[in-house]
Amino acid sequence: MFDVKLPVLEKDDNWIIHIEKLKEESKELTTVVEILDYIEQHETNIKTPEKAAADAMGEALDVMQVCIGIIEKVMEKHPQILKQVVDQHLTKLSRRGWNFRKMLQIHED
Repeated sequence: MFDVKLPVLEKDDNWIIHIEKLKEESKELTTVVEILDYIEQHETNIKTPEKAAADAMGEALDVMQVCIGIIEKVMEKHPQILKQVVDQHLTKLSRRGWNFRKMLQIHED
């Protein structure tokens, strides 16, 4: 078991900034995952598999950070809908046949 905390950043970006940041971070994540995939399938000394994996994880966290900012911005005006939207999302995944390996819990300090 591990405990990971991800911050809600102290900023108030408008929706355009959120969209641009999401595009930027998603592109970076796509790039590092493609590199990781290549390294895992081929012998290379571009970088170690561990370094490529760490890069992919770092970019995934960057994308998550942008998503946290978007969720926080929505919750400022609509805090009551989070649980409902999460429940709908889980129901949708179940209906589509996805099995859950485990659940990650998010706790607001």
